[in-house]
Amino acid sequence: MAGKVTDEAAREEVEMQMTPMIDVTFLLLIFFMCSIKFKLLDGKLAAYLPKDVGVNTTPIDDQMEKIEIQVVRDKRTKIGFYIVVNSRKFRGANMLTDFYRQVRDLHIKAPDVRATVYPGDEIQYGHIIKVVNECLRAQLTQITFRGTPLEG
Repeated sequence: MAGKVTDEAAREEVEMQMTPMIDVTFLLLIFFMCSIKFKLLDGKLAAYLPKDVGVNTTPIDDQMEKIEIQVVRDKRTKIGFYIVVNSRKFRGANMLTDFYRQVRDLHIKAPDVRATVYPGDEIQYGHIIKVVNECLRAQLTQITFRGTPLEG
């Protein structure tokens, strides 16, 4: 009889209960997801850099050459706008060519010169694109845009 019991036990298949194992796995997964802390240092560089240039105490922006470009709407002309570069006006048929030469000359004098474009009221995007294209043609790549200051 003892042999008969072992034969029956051998014939019975042992089934594993998967539901409790899956429950425990999900509980562990949730536990580790809630307890993990991500580091946010990927894009940060802890460096204490000087705010001045060398021994001078003036800010960097004051030392660098600047080009201030104003694009102003002109209802009198066919082109519809004119350009003012550091208080010098460019108008007429050769306006963009003269503007390009002026910006190129300023860029040659100071290679790290920065340009700021001030679009006037009711200026079309196409006019701004023409001005920026001429700046890029003159190898000037540091271009920023500012709104026109409110008067009054």
